Amino acid sequence: MLGRRFVLSVVISSIVAAEASVGAHNFDYDRNAPMDIKEAAVEQPDGISVHDISYASPKGGRVPAYLVVPSGKAPFAAVIWGHWYWENSEFRNRKEFLAEAVVLAHAGVVSLLTDGPIARAGHKTERLSATNSLQI
Repeated sequence: MLGRRFVLSVVISSIVAAEASVGAHNFDYDRNAPMDIKEAAVEQPDGISVHDISYASPKGGRVPAYLVVPSGKAPFAAVIWGHWYWENSEFRNRKEFLAEAVVLAHAGVVSLLTDGPIARAGHKTERLSATNSLQI
């Protein structure tokens, strides 16, 4: 019985390790690549700063974002927000959680709210067919 558990644990560990190594490179990036941050505007409601920025995407183009910064001296806790991708929603972009980010800024939290790829100009949705498959 103990031998079977050991073999099972080795098999499961091998599977987990193999899966981890497949996706490990999904988070690789060039630390030396310029972010090329550009600020379009800044508003300061109630003592916090909401910066309308964009930065260079490593896959090309620019990523529009809001950077919500509390008043006071850093360091601050931080949240990176991801919006839902609801079809036909006016908040299918970086605006979706802006009100929540402003509330958290009053508690000393800095937030980055980005437009996900489908919310950016020029995005084309690839439709999957029976012959296409998802690759993770």
